[in-house]
Amino acid sequence: MRRLVAIDIGNTRYHAALYEWQDAAPDDTLQLLPLNPRQPIWHGQDLDEFPLGALPAEPTWWFTVSVHRLREEKWHEWLTRARPADSVHRLTGQQMQVPLAVEHPERVGLDRLAAARTALERRTDGQPVILVDIGTAVTVDYVDEAGVFRGGAIFPGVRAAADALHWATDALPRLQTLPAEPPALPGPHTQGAISAGVYYGVRGAVVELVGQLVARAPARPLVLVGGDCGFVEPLARWHAEWVPDLVLRGVALAGRRWLEEHF
Repeated sequence: MRRLVAIDIGNTRYHAALYEWQDAAPDDTLQLLPLNPRQPIWHGQDLDEFPLGALPAEPTWWFTVSVHRLREEKWHEWLTRARPADSVHRLTGQQMQVPLAVEHPERVGLDRLAAARTALERRTDGQPVILVDIGTAVTVDYVDEAGVFRGGAIFPGVRAAADALHWATDALPRLQTLPAEPPALPGPHTQGAISAGVYYGVRGAVVELVGQLVARAPARPLVLVGGDCGFVEPLARWHAEWVPDLVLRGVALAGRRWLEEHF
């Protein structure tokens, strides 16, 4: 059995997962191994809280995608100290092996391509896929019936929208805590009104965009949601599935392919 660590370096947090597979086995046998009993996938801002004890004792390969260069540099410095025998490979868009039909394909975020790589594994032949990934930024992307990534929409997530209100106005406060559940409506105070506005604004945008893509799809699409699982329920009419490792699995699939080609 072979193992690797997939890491997605986001604007706010690090996301990491450990995977295991057997050579020559199909992609769908790639197995997610829990980093701890309660949290199979690690999400965090403080790298010193990473569960190093869950990793193999032998040197291990790490495969990365990143949307934040400074955080990526900090991660690399930390890993060099914490696991000096490990190896790192920063994946490229070409290594994701996702067909693209967009302008400036070299500018498409690797996290979006990693999610699309997961979609290519999960879809059936001829089935389009809608990908929703909810974080600091929200992406709603479309993979057509031929398995080609066609682009999509990007807009602020709940935290980014709330912060924009604070920074762009003189009196509105910054939300100290993001709503973990649908907030009360109407909001009973300014903080509550901001919570309601940004939460339902993001939720409404996701529902509208998914609805438009479903209407344009030639066949019933597979709808996959990553990131905040609280946005799956409003997409239930389209049988949306929450995939907690939507991006990380794509990273792992590409990393596995690279290892098998080089070692």
